Amino acid sequence: MVTPKRGKVLSPRFRFDSRLEIQKMKTVPLTIRRCPEDVHQALKSRAKTNRRSLNNEALTWLDDQAKRKQKVVTGREAAEILRKAWKLMTPQEHREFGNDVEAYVKKVRHERLH
Repeated sequence: MVTPKRGKVLSPRFRFDSRLEIQKMKTVPLTIRRCPEDVHQALKSRAKTNRRSLNNEALTWLDDQAKRKQKVVTGREAAEILRKAWKLMTPQEHREFGNDVEAYVKKVRHERLH
């Protein structure tokens, strides 16, 4: 029998903790709607490669993402990034970008109303 590494997810309901004991984890149901077809196929392919169910592959991926340290970008840093990007764009790209932003805002507003 192979002993799992510490912190490894054994199943959606159990986790091997730092004292090398199995502890029951509290789980909650999660439904994902409107998953793009290419994302679904990629997840399905990864699940097959890793010999996991689609659900366990999604839980493994979500668990990995939750453990990552997210770098917080301050308002100043975001403004600096946008200024640098703006300088690299041509006037035509500025217009296209502005039009794309406006279209996205309209789409989001429409989705909220309906």
